[in-house]
Amino acid sequence: MRGACESSALGIFFVVLFATLRLATLVGGQAGSTQEPFRGDPENMLRVDGTRGPVDLGLMDPALVGAIDIHEHLGPAPRFTNQKMSIDVFDEAKLAKRRGMRGFVFKSHLDSSSATAAYLVRAHV
Repeated sequence: MRGACESSALGIFFVVLFATLRLATLVGGQAGSTQEPFRGDPENMLRVDGTRGPVDLGLMDPALVGAIDIHEHLGPAPRFTNQKMSIDVFDEAKLAKRRGMRGFVFKSHLDSSSATAAYLVRAHV
């Protein structure tokens, strides 16, 4: 039993590692880039509607450049839960790339879909 758990954990570790390295190569020389500040209506800038999903305010924190977020829970969650997630793994990968991040580690308490999703994101984002 112990060997199977160690083998599974090692496999997940390598999938996450390769996804992180892939994201790092995609970001490449963009790490020093900055984004334009928000120029819209200040009244609507921070208005959040939870029913429409994540809100990207276009903010850029220099601390994110080269960072790796080591704990994220993303959606969609398995259908047998009441938990709502606001962003899926593909959108999070695109957002992390725009922010200059090297990668992120996401997980699920309920299934092993994170390893499969990491493989797909690495191949398509």
